[in-house]
Amino acid sequence: MWLMADSNTYYCADAQLYACKVGGLDDVGQGKRVVLDLSESISSSGRNITTDNFFTSYALATELMGRCLSLVGNVRSNRKEVPFEMLPNSTREPYSSIFGFSSEFYIGVTCA
Repeated sequence: MWLMADSNTYYCADAQLYACKVGGLDDVGQGKRVVLDLSESISSSGRNITTDNFFTSYALATELMGRCLSLVGNVRSNRKEVPFEMLPNSTREPYSSIFGFSSEFYIGVTCA
């Protein structure tokens, strides 16, 4: 099951059964679809959604901004939208951080 829960109360606000396929077809873009479906009830509330690296993507962040929601989450390093400069690098000092900014987004990377 996919669940959306409130981080303060731990109350389950919405749920969706994971069925592997949607309408008999493979569920392409599943992570984005699940977050958008589950967050429909809180659209335009100005809340933040926190996800793990299965769900987090630039496309999802863009869509959520259009719904007056923000996104915080880990990003898989193999995502095409991750700039080369932010990929793991053996020459970067341990515990250093790199930050990226745009007019719409803030991106931060910390190396451990």
